[in-house]
Amino acid sequence: RLGAGQAGRGSGWARVRLELPGNISAEGSLLYHNRKTEAGFITAAAWSPSVKKSIALAQVPARHRSGDNLWVEIYALRELQYVKLMLPVTAVERPSFNPPRKRATPPGRFSWAPTAPPLSPRLDHCPEGLPKAAYLSADWYAREMATVFGSQWVCAGRLADIAPGTMRRVRLGDAEAILCRTDDGAISAWHNSCRHRGSELCREAVEPLGKLVRCPCHALAYDVRDGRLVATGAVRPTDDFDRAAHGLLPVAHRIRHGFVFLNASAAPGPLWSDVVLSRLDNWPMAELVTGHRWEHEVACNWKSFWENYSECLHCPGIHPELCDLVPVYRTGVMGASEAPGWTPVQMQSRNLKPGAESWTLSGAPCGPVFPGLTQGERDAGHTFVTLWPSVYLVAHVDQVRSVRVEPLGPKRMRLVAEWHFAAETLAQPGFDAAEVAAFARIVMGQDGAASEMNQCGMHSPAFKAARLMPEEYGIYRFQQWVLALMEAPA
Repeated sequence: RLGAGQAGRGSGWARVRLELPGNISAEGSLLYHNRKTEAGFITAAAWSPSVKKSIALAQVPARHRSGDNLWVEIYALRELQYVKLMLPVTAVERPSFNPPRKRATPPGRFSWAPTAPPLSPRLDHCPEGLPKAAYLSADWYAREMATVFGSQWVCAGRLADIAPGTMRRVRLGDAEAILCRTDDGAISAWHNSCRHRGSELCREAVEPLGKLVRCPCHALAYDVRDGRLVATGAVRPTDDFDRAAHGLLPVAHRIRHGFVFLNASAAPGPLWSDVVLSRLDNWPMAELVTGHRWEHEVACNWKSFWENYSECLHCPGIHPELCDLVPVYRTGVMGASEAPGWTPVQMQSRNLKPGAESWTLSGAPCGPVFPGLTQGERDAGHTFVTLWPSVYLVAHVDQVRSVRVEPLGPKRMRLVAEWHFAAETLAQPGFDAAEVAAFARIVMGQDGAASEMNQCGMHSPAFKAARLMPEEYGIYRFQQWVLALMEAPA
């Protein structure tokens, strides 16, 4: 076994242990020193749940055995196209576990080429989808609320939109939380249940809040900051009652890019997203101001909407306006990488039609372009970030849209879409945020109608399960993700 800094057998090479950011597929990837000079390759890699990073073993020339300033070259799926990323890596003496290693003997003069990434994300077969019960059964829905929405991070909206001195109710699957913000702006979250006899603590959608959360039934009061039981009202407990053991039960919370996320699990995992959240770092996410909000109930299962979101086979028939703005959608795919025979060298420079820069009725930006964007981000026209099960974000050159998915039952859900702008954009004379949002509202309304169409057809006694097509790889991944959570040990 070779540890960090130990030379490989008679070759002038060393094997080092590395930590890589995020859950990424890195085996066989090239390493670079100072992001320029080839400096080895990764022979084995695996995700470590304990440190929330990828652990890798790599072969490098002995002069790089310290692991200083090493970067890994990764081909990753971004906006449905493979792009090359350079990510920093860290040498570690004792990783949390040793992934399986492959024996490798690099040549005396480094000339190795990485394994080519897949030519396309398309499926190589047509798998069966989820069964009919997954979209209609109350029992299946209840299991999802407990195992999916009850265990994953759920978006509760923008921090800036939660007024100080208020608390609000937030549904987390089969649990309900109260999200509290004190007068000085501090955030806390608790299960919406009194420790006495379970009464709701917050009964309205939003209620005023002071320093205490008070039970409206028996007047027990809890400190909003730490959940301690500080008063029992008219209740007179006996000496065997342990006040310290009867504080509010906490709900995990975190803030990322100006959004508040809650998790009802006793041991919450990482915030899941389809791409690294740093993908949005060039947008001024935390400073954006909500300028428009649109709520829309859809008569479908929450998964039906996510599945419609995850493919573009429906685009030519459902989205004429969107297909005009994004020409590749006319072909029934979401990106050039879905075309058979595609290779990473066939990069698509622009997504929007010539002359268009954003998702508006005219295609023109609604205000100043965000100054920190790269040319590639501007050319893309839209940057999607998906955070199952509750929200997706779409960043444009002039605005950011968030769309929350809120289940209401086995056959009903709600969309909550919000448009976020720079303050200077909102301050423009005559600025109309509703007009800016009109284009995306058209698209989402069409998506809702398509989702309802699929949901209605599932009631047929002839329907048993879907048969997915190669372009529906996103649906397949989503369904496998849901099943994995439902089947995970409690």
